[in-house]
Amino acid sequence: TASMDHLRDFYLKILLPPISSLLLTLLALLLLWPISPTAALLCLAAWGAVLLLSVLSAFFSSRQSQAADQRYRSTLLDSLQGLAELQGNASWNTSRQKLDRAAQTLSRTRQQEQLPEALADTGALCCCGVAWVIIFWLLSPLIAQGRLSGIELAVYLLALQSIFAEYQPLPA
Repeated sequence: TASMDHLRDFYLKILLPPISSLLLTLLALLLLWPISPTAALLCLAAWGAVLLLSVLSAFFSSRQSQAADQRYRSTLLDSLQGLAELQGNASWNTSRQKLDRAAQTLSRTRQQEQLPEALADTGALCCCGVAWVIIFWLLSPLIAQGRLSGIELAVYLLALQSIFAEYQPLPA
């Protein structure tokens, strides 16, 4: 049933977040282009970098935990169904040790899977933070030139912060 769950949630979990973040990025691109084309392109580059991190995270994360989960569940079910026989034959300790090893293997593989996801999340956060600071640095001199007011700068930066917040779930 796992593949059916993936197919069912494909549109909501796989397609919708990148498409909606791309549309927001294009909107920011259209709004920033007349003011600073460099800032607009930087916003687009940040989206691309976060999306690239998402793809790399999915590529490098192993899917071994599904097999380990199946082994653990099978061992647990066998132990529970044959509990009376195992206790009667004094084999419960051996079965429990086998179940403990399966649980440790499952825990270890799940921890190994979390590393690429954590790195992608951290990279996305750093990428968006750096892009936001650079865009602030690019737009700040426009206030002195009279091309942008302080309130407009604040609105642009808050809008960009909101758009960059939409990038956060992409790696997951």
